[in-house]
Amino acid sequence: LDATNVVDPELSIITTISLDHVELLGDTLSAIASEKAGIIKPGKPVLIGRLPREAETVIRRVAREQGCELHALTDRFPDANSIPSTNLSGDFQRWNAALAVNATEILQEHFPIQSTEALMQIDWPGRWQEIRLQGRCLILDSSHNPEGVVELEKSLSKLTKKERRKPIIVAGTLGENRARNLMQAIERHAREIFLVAPKQRRATPTKFLKDCLHCHAIETTISTLFPKPNCTLIGEPGDTIVITGSIYLIGEVLERIKGATSRDGGRLQDKI
Repeated sequence: LDATNVVDPELSIITTISLDHVELLGDTLSAIASEKAGIIKPGKPVLIGRLPREAETVIRRVAREQGCELHALTDRFPDANSIPSTNLSGDFQRWNAALAVNATEILQEHFPIQSTEALMQIDWPGRWQEIRLQGRCLILDSSHNPEGVVELEKSLSKLTKKERRKPIIVAGTLGENRARNLMQAIERHAREIFLVAPKQRRATPTKFLKDCLHCHAIETTISTLFPKPNCTLIGEPGDTIVITGSIYLIGEVLERIKGATSRDGGRLQDKI
């Protein structure tokens, strides 16, 4: 069912696999891996990122059945000391960069790349993106699946240690499973929480988000983010505000801040 199956690939790349989109892909890692393995084409090389063992076993089996040469990222970059650097925040982004480098090496004959300097010049909206606004530091980070939430927690821990104060967190998601994971994470790192619903038909109701919170000592508000174009932000000058969850929510924030149209914001993620 993968949309990339409209393409006849030079290389099939499977980056990571986690329990996401379970209603479509299956509720186990092996089932999801079997679905993802559908992009593997006979005789075409396959590159895999750092996969859970259960998922990797499935991918290797399908690649073998299809007569494909399989490349594993960890064979090329065995540990974190060997992976390339990037200007994006988070160690996982360095692993993503390593995967891109490994892919270009495999395809060197078709797409000769002479330099990886561009890895230090990436502009990727909504990935721990910092914006100064009305004296506050806004951090926009799309962390909508379990893997993303794990990385978000790491970033929030570093942020709190650096500033010696927990941030205000604004969150909104699509899907109840995603909501549970995200709410459990942010309540450990927020001094105040604002819950919002992205303008998307699959948005998780804010009441459900609030019901997922267990720590009632944190002030929690169900809110509309940026209800007016020039409204005053939450918090006070000097505060750090982390906006996280659905990439649709991040798109709405960027639209309001930068004056882009809704169509522009929608480019952060497809509408499938």
